[in-house]
Amino acid sequence: MGFSLPFGKKSKKEYYFGLQVSYSHITGSIIDVSQDEPTIINHNTLPLTNGIDTLLQDTDNLITDLETLSDVQIQKTIFFLSSSMLDPAERSILEPFNSALKTTSKELDLNPVGYIDVQEAIQQFFLQKQTPNAIVIELERDAFEVYVYKDTNVAFRKRVEQDPANVHSLISVLEQYNGSLPSHIYLYGIDAMTICRKFNEIDLSEIIKTDPKLEVIQDEQVQQLLVQSFFKEIHAQQEEKQEKGELEPAIIEEQTTIAFGFKVDEDVYTPSQIKNSSLSAFQIPSMGRVLETMKSLFSGLPQLNLAQSQIGIVAGVLLLLVGGYFGYEYFLHTATVELTLASENIEETVDITVPVQDTVDKEVLGAVEHVETQQISNELPTTGSRDVGEKATGSVIIHNFNDSAQTISSGTILSYNNLNFVLDADVTVASASSELEGVKTSGKKQGSITADDIGPDYNLEDGAKLTIDGYQSSLYYAIVDGGLSGGTKETIQTISTTDINKLENSIEDKVKGAQTVSNIEPKNNEILLTKLTDVTIQDSTYSGEVGEKANKVSINAGVETSYYTLNDDLLRLAIAKKMQATIKDNKKLDTKSMKYVVEEAEKNDNEIALTLKMKGKVYKEPATDQIQNKLSFKNTSQLEKTLRGFGVVSAAIKNAKPGIPFLSSFTPLFQKNISVEVQPE
Repeated sequence: MGFSLPFGKKSKKEYYFGLQVSYSHITGSIIDVSQDEPTIINHNTLPLTNGIDTLLQDTDNLITDLETLSDVQIQKTIFFLSSSMLDPAERSILEPFNSALKTTSKELDLNPVGYIDVQEAIQQFFLQKQTPNAIVIELERDAFEVYVYKDTNVAFRKRVEQDPANVHSLISVLEQYNGSLPSHIYLYGIDAMTICRKFNEIDLSEIIKTDPKLEVIQDEQVQQLLVQSFFKEIHAQQEEKQEKGELEPAIIEEQTTIAFGFKVDEDVYTPSQIKNSSLSAFQIPSMGRVLETMKSLFSGLPQLNLAQSQIGIVAGVLLLLVGGYFGYEYFLHTATVELTLASENIEETVDITVPVQDTVDKEVLGAVEHVETQQISNELPTTGSRDVGEKATGSVIIHNFNDSAQTISSGTILSYNNLNFVLDADVTVASASSELEGVKTSGKKQGSITADDIGPDYNLEDGAKLTIDGYQSSLYYAIVDGGLSGGTKETIQTISTTDINKLENSIEDKVKGAQTVSNIEPKNNEILLTKLTDVTIQDSTYSGEVGEKANKVSINAGVETSYYTLNDDLLRLAIAKKMQATIKDNKKLDTKSMKYVVEEAEKNDNEIALTLKMKGKVYKEPATDQIQNKLSFKNTSQLEKTLRGFGVVSAAIKNAKPGIPFLSSFTPLFQKNISVEVQPE
């Protein structure tokens, strides 16, 4: 059916209809892009009743719902699509989504301008939080899609047709990633908050080494991210057209040519935004044109007889050939001659002192100090333990068989076998009374007691008899009244001092093992003076304290690395200069093939003394002009013979231009066109 978007005609602002399509639901938004920042007027989400097959009907219903909430005129539509709906290479829309979107756009008169990958918009969210490494999980009704980002690039991606409520299926997908998983996890989509809570209840330490940080991207945030991505895209294209003079300023509606995977009523195509431009090209004149030009040049000359004509033609041809040859040799024919010269090996120890510089100086050799900080962490299972629980409490009846009243103070110890209890408050017990036949009746008074320690052993039964510390047991004792209860005891795993010491030692071992030094990557052709590298631990924090309940304990230590670098090229020149005084017969040290090792490095104030062991080759370098003179217009197969006496072991031509047959078998005629490169054998 045909359908327009009659959201009213009162507003002259520009409004877009944003339609986010997933496998299980669709979300529609009305977007105002007439201001400096886009505004979502209204948005709503509906489930797809039968997947992508009912996209047309469900979109129609979604628009109808939005119609009742808005009073605007929609001009165009932008689609927001899941990455799995797009071809990874071509970035075109896959089937059946392409056909469904084409049909929906045509039937509802949506006037589509393009589509945006949802993941590209979501990526901006965690980039704003400065987390280029992240796990992103898109949740749907009966499926989910997992993305692992490393340095903002998708390192792993997998879609699974399973209920994401089963969090273990999500974890099994993460376990398939071959590498260290990022600690930041972002979830969005259906029931994202519920899935996040389930994640928090699971121990992820087996697959994520650092403490995972889970965050839900709310539906409103997702819509805002999508709209912002679209807004940036149309304004970027508008600015591009303004620069080319194709668009008047402040006009947006005519510039939306965002790449789209289909055209309504047309075949699927791979979008290309490249336009053909008129290029002026240099054209070689035709031979007929050349002959006509020659004819016009000679038409004014006096007519010659046949013999004179023949001589003139031959002379003219020879003149053209000679002139052409010399022109070719002077302007075009060039070559580089690579010479391998006889050499001898040397091995020496060199001492060099260099100053310490604040910044890299490409002209003056000096050592530059660098200071970097990094965090080193480790985690170990805990080995400590302690008992926790509650103390038993209850009432006792204290008996007094003495003839006088007795006050028993709070804190008095009452004992049953080897179990001790504490009287909670003062108790005054009346004196005993005499009855007939000389039988005494004890004075009685109830009091409350608390076990001295935790555990169920202190839960005494009713009637248990306790002695009272400091009082004669024949005159004073206590009987449990109703039983004692509440005593509990369990053993828990805790952080021990040994655990803390082990963690500290592990960090020290990493530092002593120079594991942090291996991460240093000198730049700008610099070398690292490893002997002056110093690594120190600045501060350490632990995940818990000694005695605290925990199955694992971790340490996070700040490590400061101080190191020095030198420019390799400048150091080679310094070695060559130092060595030149000891090299005889005017020979030259080849700095390119030279190898050296820094055996000692010692810093004194603002200088560093270096002791280097070097190996290299020395050779006698001939004068370049003499070589060029010898090589002028020589057969390339006879170069070694030509240069006999210059210590040349081998010679080869490279980069000969322009490579005309026959002429390319000879070196250039003019010395200026011959370049000479030398290297030791």
